[in-house]
Amino acid sequence: QNLAKTFSTIQKIVKKYKIIAIDTEFPGYFTDPIELSLNIKKNLQTSKSNFDLFANNINNLKLIQLGIAFCDERGNFPKPAAYSFYFQFDIDNDVCTNQSREFLRENFKPTDLRRFKEEGIDPVNFANLFLTSGLTYNQDLKYIVFHGNQDIGYLIRNLTQTDIKSLQEFKSQYQQILGRVFDLKQITNWEFGLQNLAEKAKIYREGLEHQAGSDALLTLKLFMKEGSFEKEGEIHGLEE
Repeated sequence: QNLAKTFSTIQKIVKKYKIIAIDTEFPGYFTDPIELSLNIKKNLQTSKSNFDLFANNINNLKLIQLGIAFCDERGNFPKPAAYSFYFQFDIDNDVCTNQSREFLRENFKPTDLRRFKEEGIDPVNFANLFLTSGLTYNQDLKYIVFHGNQDIGYLIRNLTQTDIKSLQEFKSQYQQILGRVFDLKQITNWEFGLQNLAEKAKIYREGLEHQAGSDALLTLKLFMKEGSFEKEGEIHGLEE
């Protein structure tokens, strides 16, 4: 009920605030396909392709958090301006890199981790609400990411509930579903992370680093100060 109510609010917000930043938190990234195969307990077709490794990670790991933030063309923000969604995730049994598991245990209370497992959002229910909220199939919207290959990947994988297969198909999917997408890291050619760029630009964070809602809002504030609507559809880190 709370999820449906939140999306009902978002449906109203997006009619006025059409610039949308997203950020995700996920259980790490396996750079070795053999290690990933061992963790998911099934054989994967090994490939030296960066995209195949990217797709195999997203197809076999779960999205933990999604953050969404809104503003209009003049940089006005609604109240609240950002939302965080926490999905079903079992830190003890779901696939996760060791580094990410340690990070989660250090940054979340045991009660929070238990809530992810027992009360996290069902991805199918989330997808249905997201797809009918006015957030998709609308060329008037502009989506903003920072180094957004994983963010776009996990969102599209969750919205379609199908595996990512090829780069060409994936690009077609996100351009069709999300419409206009801009990657701040690609636009600025900034070589460091989001927090470094924020400090340089003197944009101050609301909330905690690596919380998806806080990161999405920071990305949006940075874009409105440092970004521009160029390099449309070019997602940093997305390559063959």
